[in-house]
Amino acid sequence: MNKNAPEQLFPNYDWSNTVNLISSIQWFCWVEQTYKELDFLKSEELEKYDNVVLFLVDALWYNWLREFWSESFLYKNMLCDMTSVYPSTTATSVTTFVTWKTASEHAVMWWNMFIKKAWCIIQLLPWRNKILWTSLWDKLQLEQISADSNFYEGSNKEIFVVTHDKILNSKFNLHYNKGSKALSYSDLNSCFDSVYNAVTMNKKRKYIYAYWSYFDDYCHDFWIDSKEAINHFEDIDYQFEKLQENLKWTNTLIVVSADHWQINIPDENKIDLTFSHPELVDMLTIPMAWESRYQYCFVKDWLFDRFREYVETKLSDYVTIYSKDEIIESKLYWYWDNEQFKDRLGDFVLITKSNYAIFNTTLWEEMKKDRGFHWWVTDWETRVPVICIK
Repeated sequence: MNKNAPEQLFPNYDWSNTVNLISSIQWFCWVEQTYKELDFLKSEELEKYDNVVLFLVDALWYNWLREFWSESFLYKNMLCDMTSVYPSTTATSVTTFVTWKTASEHAVMWWNMFIKKAWCIIQLLPWRNKILWTSLWDKLQLEQISADSNFYEGSNKEIFVVTHDKILNSKFNLHYNKGSKALSYSDLNSCFDSVYNAVTMNKKRKYIYAYWSYFDDYCHDFWIDSKEAINHFEDIDYQFEKLQENLKWTNTLIVVSADHWQINIPDENKIDLTFSHPELVDMLTIPMAWESRYQYCFVKDWLFDRFREYVETKLSDYVTIYSKDEIIESKLYWYWDNEQFKDRLGDFVLITKSNYAIFNTTLWEEMKKDRGFHWWVTDWETRVPVICIK
């Protein structure tokens, strides 16, 4: 990887990563794990509890809590930080939380993915063709493009999944939540009520996975330090404090973590390659339809050298280019021999520098109006919290 890329912090898959936390939980559920357990929260600690809740708050970032919210309830219960998987998009990271695998194994790279089997760009959660906006429900099965569903059916613990009612019956949730009991919610209050109900439903030992996405939405729609985002965080913090009080008579551990952070990007740093660099776009076989700060590039075979030279001479202020082999060798993905994963990497990867975003807009995709954006390999954006509420 480029030594000059700013503030790189690679995922630590050895002992301090999402997959290590998941491995600790796997042992709690009596399932053999692939990765080492998280150093600071091993399964022997989890075994002390009747109920273990993993509560994922999308975009809740460690350094923000440490620097600005040290008096919050969540920070006061901070155990440690860890690195997220790569890339730390919601689609990739959440899939890791429910499959116990890295992106190189489960092969879910982004919200949008080019799938050779269907020869189209799909959108994961709505399960549709991105360009035509047609449903793929009866045309393509999730198991054809990703890892098998997780271990829920084989666990000796009772498994609950708490998710929003809008996505309860999505293709993604129906596939990955097999063997669990699903509880849905419509707002923040009912989300925490559902977690409470899962814990107290009976006296069986349980693992409960809950996911809250709306803090991420506030950061996307407004600035990450906006009133809207801050007010919503305060609501979340209060709900966790109240949940602890309500469950104090149970033997429960609530582990709170996240998938990634975001950064603010001003409009002048959003670069539309379609208009500013049409020659580059013409070298592609598939439009850049992925994430605006990390773009996979499927390039015409005979134009590989020309494509790289163009990026290095005309876009070097904004992006760093890597070949597929360079990305694989970097171990960012903790590489496994998965052909689907290698197919979806593309031929080159463009990672933006500083606070830039790049787009390849077309008739079917407009320039994103988001204010908050993901990035992948900086200290601030890769570290996520591990909070333990007993």
